[in-house]
Amino acid sequence: MTNFSDWLSFCLNELVKISDKEVFLVGGYLRERLLLKNSFDFDFTVYSNALEMARKLAYKTHGAYVLLDPERKTARVVWNKDKFGFELNFDIATIFGNNIENDLKHRDLTINAIAVELNSSVIEKILEPDYHFSKDELIDPSNGFDDLKNKLIRTFNEKNFLDDPLRMLRVFRFAAKLDFVIEPQTIIYIKKNSRLINNPAKERLLKELFSIFSAKNSFYQLQKMNDVRLLKYMFQNISFENSLKKVNILEEIFNNL
Repeated sequence: MTNFSDWLSFCLNELVKISDKEVFLVGGYLRERLLLKNSFDFDFTVYSNALEMARKLAYKTHGAYVLLDPERKTARVVWNKDKFGFELNFDIATIFGNNIENDLKHRDLTINAIAVELNSSVIEKILEPDYHFSKDELIDPSNGFDDLKNKLIRTFNEKNFLDDPLRMLRVFRFAAKLDFVIEPQTIIYIKKNSRLINNPAKERLLKELFSIFSAKNSFYQLQKMNDVRLLKYMFQNISFENSLKKVNILEEIFNNL
């Protein structure tokens, strides 16, 4: 099979076949699809045997198995361009908590906490490029669908930032990438906990920063990060007032090229 749509259909149906319980499509793919954008990175969550399912799927489809996080039982199946003529990734993780609703509520942002149970009907809809998922088709315990429509970045509660302070940077990354507004209460949570930003590994912090820098409106988001003291704690003893002005000038130059 060299046709991408046929291959995607085959891989999605194989994933359903090898699971003895529900498989949920979650996160980034649904977010991008609801924003009418293309995405070839699929995230799934299952109740058990996530690593074994990923191994079986890789074997049956001749993909490459990659262990991402043994502690959280997360793996990836990769079909690369050199071998298949296209890039496609399936990430398969174990559900956090005892049901899909609890799993979604522990995610970083409401717009990333939307799911749909994968079955033959949903697969057909995924393969239709012009199909638009409606709100009542989705598992959406925190109104992420509405936040997408209203262009709003919002977290569920303060604990999400305490569990993983890197999520504070992800707020600004998605605001920059999507040109969305950050909800005021989310800003309050970040300002209150900004001192925790150095807890994650430096490599993770840098990856998020580079993503923010690459956005067209990075200057505005960097200003906001400075306002809530994230930059202060990330780069102690460095003044960012002049640096931010330089970023603004460079951004204007690049946007006018």
